[in-house]
Amino acid sequence: MLAAATDPDPRMQRENRCEANFYIAQWHLLRGQQAQALPLLNNAASDCPKHIVEYEGAVAELRRLQR
Repeated sequence: MLAAATDPDPRMQRENRCEANFYIAQWHLLRGQQAQALPLLNNAASDCPKHIVEYEGAVAELRRLQR
């Protein structure tokens, strides 16, 4: 999925990688693999443009997992 996120337009590549990190993290969380999901969520929260819905999702998941 991350390889497919490659794009010649740097803005599109950033958004694609943001989405890929978030959804791969969700896949891990659904399988109970929190340790694998956390770095991906951290990447999404730090690298995603703030107007992308996956940014908000990553921030919310990180808050939820800190409880």
